[in-house]
Amino acid sequence: MTPERVKNIIDAYGASSHRWPAAERSAALALISETPSLATYQQQAEVLDGVLALAPQPSAPTSLVEAVLASAADRNLPGTASRPVQASAPQRFWDAVAQLWPGMPVWQPAVGFAASLAVGIWAGAEGLVPLTAEGGGAEYVLLETTDGDALSLIYGDSIGFGEWENDG
Repeated sequence: MTPERVKNIIDAYGASSHRWPAAERSAALALISETPSLATYQQQAEVLDGVLALAPQPSAPTSLVEAVLASAADRNLPGTASRPVQASAPQRFWDAVAQLWPGMPVWQPAVGFAASLAVGIWAGAEGLVPLTAEGGGAEYVLLETTDGDALSLIYGDSIGFGEWENDG
């Protein structure tokens, strides 16, 4: 126990030792009895406690108190009773997205996902990705244009991996 810690305890909990943390109370009292400057500090705090006791107690509207306590419980702050709150499906989705991309605005991955979804739907509706086999399975057409050109992926018996070709 240090003199600074004793002062911090008095500042935080007041001069009355029954309000101090039980784990530190006996060590703080022992140090106060050995150090005259700490005993003076505690006496000054007793005077301040007496003045504060004379002041009228502030009151807050009940609705404000309930709102503050509910906000603290929603954030799972220590010392608050947590109450089960069922989030809506869209809120759970956005919470999951925010966990996947911490620190990033949630709209950025959402726009990327929506854009890729729109391109996929457009490509499927236009028939741009038929993936039909030609010539006994040796060639797969990946993209056909309105001019009849095709971009193909060729898999032959002698080719070990895919190769791109423009059938123009």
